[in-house]
Amino acid sequence: MRPASLLSLLVLLSLGVTARSEPMTVHMLVYPNAGLFEVTDGQLTGPGATMLDRLQSLSQVRMTQQVVPIARALQMAQLQPGICAVAVPRTPDRESQFRWTVPWASSAMAVFARAADPRQVRSAADLRGARLAVLRDSVPAAWVKEQGLNAYEVNETGIGLRMLAAERVDYWVGNELATQYAMRGWPGTLPKALYTFGRVDLPMGCHPATPSGVVERLNAALEHMRRDGELAAFGLR
Repeated sequence: MRPASLLSLLVLLSLGVTARSEPMTVHMLVYPNAGLFEVTDGQLTGPGATMLDRLQSLSQVRMTQQVVPIARALQMAQLQPGICAVAVPRTPDRESQFRWTVPWASSAMAVFARAADPRQVRSAADLRGARLAVLRDSVPAAWVKEQGLNAYEVNETGIGLRMLAAERVDYWVGNELATQYAMRGWPGTLPKALYTFGRVDLPMGCHPATPSGVVERLNAALEHMRRDGELAAFGLR
């Protein structure tokens, strides 16, 4: 075990004394993402669900889980004590609205087109007048608005992929990690990435009244997982 990983494990063990005397629980909200967070027979599945199970085991913070659309997840985590949302873009306007963990995922953003589309995209200017699909309330959605572009905002990343394949939109914009997971198992021709830009770090956003001990334990566990390579599949090393 690497020294830094050993240090994070020691932090977890020291926090465990408090956890045994004061049980910690959060209600973790997850929004659907094809290939990453899915619901199978009423159960949360996929690599993201496995990550949450590991986080719960390491942190000793009990997590009840609920799958809801992203807009509702953000609203509930902001307004209802005891709630965290699993992937909240940490934008300046949201900074004071949540208590934040360290990131569990990190990714560039990308613009995708159908494989046969001959057009090139080298900047936002090349997207003007085009039909775009983007995940609602995401960093890519904020970028689209900042550039003065118009887009269909969808509640789940995979919907954008289906709209692109059905030629309902010209381009699909998203964080590269989420889009790559959404394309796993796609039965049709995969789209191609034309333009990659920026960076999206995804922490967990918790209600402002969340006890500091909960956030400390989640952070220590996430740091341990990162240093041990358990978050490499989510863009963190």
